[in-house]
Amino acid sequence: MAKFIFIVPPFSGHVNPTISLGAILLQHGHRVAWISVDPMLHNELPKGGEILLIVNQGNNSTDRASHNATTVNEKNITGIESIKFLYEEILIPLNAYMYAGICNWIDLYNPDIIISDQQLFSGAIAAHQKSKTHVTSITTPAAVEMMEEMPGIQQWESDQILKLQTTLGLSGRQPLTHTATANLIFTSRHFFGDKPLADSFKFIGPATQYRPVLASFNYEQLKENDYPKVLISIGTTFDHQYKTDFFSKVCEAFGEKELHVVVISDPDLFKEWPTNFIVQKRIPQLELLPYLDAIVCH
Repeated sequence: MAKFIFIVPPFSGHVNPTISLGAILLQHGHRVAWISVDPMLHNELPKGGEILLIVNQGNNSTDRASHNATTVNEKNITGIESIKFLYEEILIPLNAYMYAGICNWIDLYNPDIIISDQQLFSGAIAAHQKSKTHVTSITTPAAVEMMEEMPGIQQWESDQILKLQTTLGLSGRQPLTHTATANLIFTSRHFFGDKPLADSFKFIGPATQYRPVLASFNYEQLKENDYPKVLISIGTTFDHQYKTDFFSKVCEAFGEKELHVVVISDPDLFKEWPTNFIVQKRIPQLELLPYLDAIVCH
């Protein structure tokens, strides 16, 4: 039996794949834990999974990062400006705050392997400092592709990570964004493209073996007739005016048609939705997929 630690940010899209992977490790008899700042994560972990919580002790970096994640939407920040905001106002403060807790939990849990999210550089730094085997979890493959396509942005991001590494006592000229051990990409090479990568990058496909069902859904409404069924989602991040504009177009295009349209959004976004729409903040997505004919997503 080996001991694994996942180090994850409080972002569901980054956490969910690790839950599936962790469930498989648990089924094989290993011990698995998650280091997080999210106290609600324990509700989503598979049976036997442990949460190693980093508790806010007067440091407001996590609160600041969470607030700024909302602010980036309210300000309609886009493009390069949004990347700058992401690092300076969200990722770097979050990493700086989590670092001490990550180090403490690594010492207490003494894992054999650390699997750290691609955006939690502090996990990679701590693993390197403590000479632990480290694997990178890559849930945003586009970030890997961007490295060559936008070299200026890549260099700027590297500089931010290097500054953080120096602050946390790790010298070096290369940012610890990936590892020579293994970098797990949660998609297929068919979706990623032909860009050459080092052998350490492993395409392990979508991780859907385990996902807790945390939302209900009225399946009977979909069975009322044989109309095609469409799911539309642009993710959980973009709650600003662009979301209103986008779903206004969705309503215009699909409203009152011979379709069942499932929308993942706040029902209060509009006073009224078309009668052929089912609108929920959360849905049991994996369970719903077999019923659908088409998906529109970001």
